[in-house]
Amino acid sequence: MLLFQHNVESLIWQRHFETAQGAVKRFYLRDQWQRTVRQESLYCSLADKVCTVSEEDARMLRDQFKLDNLVGAVPTGVNLDFFQFSTMPRTSHSLVFLGSMDWMPNIDGCRWFADEIWSLVKQKFPDATLTIVGRKPGPKIQELAARDASIRVTGTVDDVRPHLAAGEVMVVPLRVGGGTRIKIFEAMATGIPCVSTRIGAEGLPVNHGEHIALADTPADFAREISSLFESADRRRAFGQNARDLVEKNFGWASINAVFERYCHATVAAKRRS
Repeated sequence: MLLFQHNVESLIWQRHFETAQGAVKRFYLRDQWQRTVRQESLYCSLADKVCTVSEEDARMLRDQFKLDNLVGAVPTGVNLDFFQFSTMPRTSHSLVFLGSMDWMPNIDGCRWFADEIWSLVKQKFPDATLTIVGRKPGPKIQELAARDASIRVTGTVDDVRPHLAAGEVMVVPLRVGGGTRIKIFEAMATGIPCVSTRIGAEGLPVNHGEHIALADTPADFAREISSLFESADRRRAFGQNARDLVEKNFGWASINAVFERYCHATVAAKRRS
């Protein structure tokens, strides 16, 4: 059996615990974290081989669980024919957040952005808008649009591409997470520049200032957004560099070849044992 780890689940719960406030909530999250460590370690050890979505995740599993059955990483791929580079005019000073809004890290990230970063952006760009695109937005997300007319929550959409094509900058303000963010690759494929926390871009082979802007504090995050809003040349450079990167390394054809190789290696090892 080849186990494909899309995330290091125990790391996600650890980060929830580390960012949580309140004794009861922290007690609950610490318990979930410890339970997940035990279960994740068990199932990884039961598999013949384990692969991850990034070398960073592979390192974490190797260090934490002392695994000797890791075969490597299969990066998250993107359908380059579907997510094509957009040359359409983009809406000035518009931000886009993309992700399932029933996932706790996305809820936390959106709330943190709205509470800590959005006002800094609006001070400099009063006409700025934020569109939150993703399924099942609950009350904690709907509340953001209710209190601020410049924030729009779409809920489920048939196609995310029009939002990626219209936005001027995509934001990935995640403080919690694991694995890799396919939404960043999708955005990069369409040419919309991204500003992300380092956790948001964790495991992705991207360079700050070349393919993406990385920022971990509210002030730095707002500063990177402002820099992109103010420079069409920088936006174009980010967009083209990002598209070139995913075209070269992360199209489905190349990713499928890597995964197929690991599957064959797992079967061959099983036959020899």
